[in-house]
Amino acid sequence: SLLKRGNSVTWIDYSHKLIKKVQTEGPEWKKNFIFMDARSLKFPSKTFDVYISPGVIEHFFEENEKVKILTEAYRVLKDDGTLICIVPYMNIIKKIKYPFLKYKNDQLRRKGMAFYQFVYTRSELSRLLSVCNFKIKNIELLGLHDTKVFRKKIVPKILQNNKLLLRIFGTTICAICKKRTTI
Repeated sequence: SLLKRGNSVTWIDYSHKLIKKVQTEGPEWKKNFIFMDARSLKFPSKTFDVYISPGVIEHFFEENEKVKILTEAYRVLKDDGTLICIVPYMNIIKKIKYPFLKYKNDQLRRKGMAFYQFVYTRSELSRLLSVCNFKIKNIELLGLHDTKVFRKKIVPKILQNNKLLLRIFGTTICAICKKRTTI
């Protein structure tokens, strides 16, 4: 883990319930787990070497909210800082199911229920990161763990690097970016 390697780590979350749970039940790093809104971070500019966003921006419906989060990440990163952004991937199966899922999601929103999450293609994630002034160093598909078949480990882990299987069943996409300091 990052802590075991001697790194200083700060976790933030917007859920009081989660923060309380971690602070009462969590391991030794619980003091570094604090309540904060990623759209308005309370850290000075250029504080962090690395900013990891594991499954955050996809939960915001409005594009400007996603931009706020990534703009804050940009602000708190040092000039040579790295952003690691992980989001759900729009795999082939999800593309086929997308019209039905969009219809169901629109119904829930009309009833006043909360939006859950977006899924991204490589180009959609790349565009969003570029708008927020990040330069992508690497972007790749991760994981085959979203289906019952893969959760039961029927498919050997070596196949997790199979590009075709990742395009069909991959569940996440990870972009490693650098902060652009010149325009």
